[in-house]
Amino acid sequence: MSLRFALLLLATTAATPVLAADIQANSKIDAVTVFPSGAEVTRMAEVQIAAGEHTLIFDSLPGDLMPETIRVEGDGTGQIEIGSVDARIAYVSSTDIDAKRRVIETEIQRLYDERSTLDQTITDAEYQKTLMQQLAANAFGKPPKEGEAKSFGADDLGQLLDLVGGR
Repeated sequence: MSLRFALLLLATTAATPVLAADIQANSKIDAVTVFPSGAEVTRMAEVQIAAGEHTLIFDSLPGDLMPETIRVEGDGTGQIEIGSVDARIAYVSSTDIDAKRRVIETEIQRLYDERSTLDQTITDAEYQKTLMQQLAANAFGKPPKEGEAKSFGADDLGQLLDLVGGR
């Protein structure tokens, strides 16, 4: 089950409150520090927020995120007060997941079919190469004795190459 994490940041200012809004915040990894027992990842997001109470939503955070380790800082031209930080798991509807899964599975099948076609083309080309090498090796050999093998003329060889090449 895919999980969508939402980090809720309630930011208020001293100005007149405005209606609350959910704001998508696209964060980027700014720094990573690796420790023997884990890692610290710093993400940065730049968001324009009007005065009032708002919820910032961060998608695609790791599934093993520990909510108690989340820290939030704000910076701006006016006074900023971070009222609270709340981390919640928001479940993505299974319809969305199923639709995405079907698209991915269809693409995987298309690529598998394309690869099978290319593999068969390679196998055919290798067979044609081997046949031509055998024909070339025997073209200047001794003629067969009476009753051993049938000799082919140029027309027969041309038809054979057309047959093999047309596979």
